[in-house]
Amino acid sequence: MIRSLVVVLALALLPDSPAALSAPEPRTSIDREAVKAVIMKHARLIRACYESALRRRPDLEGRLSVRFTIAASGSVTSAEVVQSTLKDRELEECVLGVVRRMVFPPHPEPPVVIVYPFVFSNPSSK
Repeated sequence: MIRSLVVVLALALLPDSPAALSAPEPRTSIDREAVKAVIMKHARLIRACYESALRRRPDLEGRLSVRFTIAASGSVTSAEVVQSTLKDRELEECVLGVVRRMVFPPHPEPPVVIVYPFVFSNPSSK
C-alpha cells in the first residue's frame, strides 16, 4: 500500500539549467510562475504516472528532466527526456505524454525551451 509519495516539481528555464550547457541559447520570455502554475495544475496526472509505476516497481525513485518547447500560442510543440535516473521507460513516456498535453499562457516571443526536473520519491519504501 502506498501511504505517501513525494513528487518534487522544480523549474529550470534555459539557459540557467546545467542540463542546457550545450544547448543553443533559447528565449525565456515566458513568465516562470505561469509555467510553474501550469505544471502544478498537472501534478495530479504526473503523480498518477508515478503511482502506476510504483505498482510495478515499489522501490522506484529518481529524477527525470524533461526539455519541452512552448509555442507562442502556449501549446507544447515538443518534449523529450534529457536526463533520467529512473530506468523506467514507461514512467518516462507517461510523464512526456502529460507534458505534451499541457497548455501554457500565450506569450509574445518565438518558442520558449524549458528544462523541468521531476524528482520522484516514495517515503514508504524506506
